[in-house]
Amino acid sequence: MESTMPVTYPLTVEIPPGPEKIPPVKVLTNWLIFIPQFIWLYILSIVAFLAAVVCWFSILFTGSAPESLNDFIAGVLRYQWRVVTGLFEWAEPYPPFAPIPQGFADPGDYPAHLNLTPVSGERNRVTVLVRIILCIPQFVVLYFVNIASEICLLISWFIALFTGQWNPSLKNFCVGVFRWQLRVSSYFLLLHDEYPPFSLEP
Repeated sequence: MESTMPVTYPLTVEIPPGPEKIPPVKVLTNWLIFIPQFIWLYILSIVAFLAAVVCWFSILFTGSAPESLNDFIAGVLRYQWRVVTGLFEWAEPYPPFAPIPQGFADPGDYPAHLNLTPVSGERNRVTVLVRIILCIPQFVVLYFVNIASEICLLISWFIALFTGQWNPSLKNFCVGVFRWQLRVSSYFLLLHDEYPPFSLEP
């Protein structure tokens, strides 16, 4: 497996090397077969946000979040990573819709892995209280980084269509962007209190 994040950060992801050759028909049609996945992911993301709101109140009043809700939110982020890696043929096969792979530790039933380090001790209530404000700089920077990522994905799509392979440099950049997004999402959804770095690097 290719590690794509340092183990020092509370969220880590891994992807396999990927197929040696991507059939042109997959490059052309993969986005179509992933539409149901994105609809389901959208619904799960709404539920995960609502669960994070409950966790926000719980942390402020008790200093901790319900473990079951944290496990569910982590599972939604893990499912998101599986959908992204499957869509771009970074991992195979087609990710299953259910059960949602909950928990901080990846169950290892899909080639693309996402793991989280549980928070030990009482949570930082001050940073939790103003979490949305702390995330604003991340959201602003990621907005512009995502524009560059979308351009790279479009270029990569044409390269893969004619060569059957991802350009390694473009792939590393896009993986870095998705890794950054997951870091910010895990922080915003209160899975940990360590502020994400403004970096594409592992």
